Amino acid sequence: MTSIRQRRVGELLRHEIAQILLRDDFHHPTLNNRAIIVSQVDIAPDFSHAKIFVETLGGKGGNDAVKVLNQIASHIRKKIKPNLHIRRMPRLQFMLDESFEKAATLHHIINQLNH
Repeated sequence: MTSIRQRRVGELLRHEIAQILLRDDFHHPTLNNRAIIVSQVDIAPDFSHAKIFVETLGGKGGNDAVKVLNQIASHIRKKIKPNLHIRRMPRLQFMLDESFEKAATLHHIINQLNH
């Protein structure tokens, strides 16, 4: 169960990461010209690390984008730190959010059963 503070800090992190991905150019072919959606951030109770769930618009190249994001996570963390007023900046771990794909599959199965 997450605390209110964890949810609040997670939402702040989600917003800051989304802004950085939107406005910064990382000079990496995998990230350039690719829209990345930050869907959720889960923070550990001790704020030592955060799992950032992302998805690429259109669902293509998500695994490659996550790999690159994890490689530049420390750079993103440094850019976020001045904007958040928290004692401990969590270590960032990017993960592919598969919930959109699972929801689409489930929707397709339900439609098949109804016909």
